[in-house]
Amino acid sequence: MQNGDTEDAVKELLDLKIERAEGENVGTYTITATGEEALANYDVTYVPGTFTITKDGLIVKADNKTKVYGEDDPELTATISGLKNGDSEDAIREALGLSLSRAEGEDVGTYTITVTGAEALDNYDVTYETGDLEITKANLTVTADNKNKVYGAEDPELTATVTGMQNSDTEAAVKELLDLKIERAEGENVGHYVITPSGKTTLANYNVEYVDGDFEITKAQLLVKANNAGKVYGAQDPELTALVTGMKNGDTEEAV
Repeated sequence: MQNGDTEDAVKELLDLKIERAEGENVGTYTITATGEEALANYDVTYVPGTFTITKDGLIVKADNKTKVYGEDDPELTATISGLKNGDSEDAIREALGLSLSRAEGEDVGTYTITVTGAEALDNYDVTYETGDLEITKANLTVTADNKNKVYGAEDPELTATVTGMQNSDTEAAVKELLDLKIERAEGENVGHYVITPSGKTTLANYNVEYVDGDFEITKAQLLVKANNAGKVYGAQDPELTALVTGMKNGDTEEAV
């Protein structure tokens, strides 16, 4: 421009229009300027420019998951963020060819979930982020088995039943880990006594609940037999007596 002509004044005289080639995908598009081909004092040449669309960032993150020890894994999934221009998540998933896997292991703990797929698409650079699979403790129940005996007899062996084992864990192995002890309330008279199991309240893969059992002492059989007696006709009756058998626990015949 010459002689103090301003850019704004020249643009107005040119009736300038500027457009770019259509398209929204990543790539380079021509920018075209058009208007008057000549002015009073100028011949005009129009030179195209370029319009560049660069890739945006797409994030694919593995969703965090949980399960209880011994359960099957939940379905592994991922969330895609950063979609633009109405791109559908389903179409992008298919284009990415997503694959999800997790670190091996079935004990309680946290395992990394990894998502993989194409590193780039036509319009996106892709970043993959891991998630976590948390395995939480299962519940284990230790129930004292009910027992009984007859008054005066020796106590039977006290036992307990363990339920809730997972992943092929055996009852014998779990009992050893629990350092299991089983006791009953003191007493030898007929009645009911609490059987109490005890041990560790938590293991690596289990929370442990203990349930009491019942120990019943039932009555023993006592035999009272009248002793035979006799007298001579006309004499006074002798004292009538009886023999008691079946006493237990140091009970005496006189006391019984």
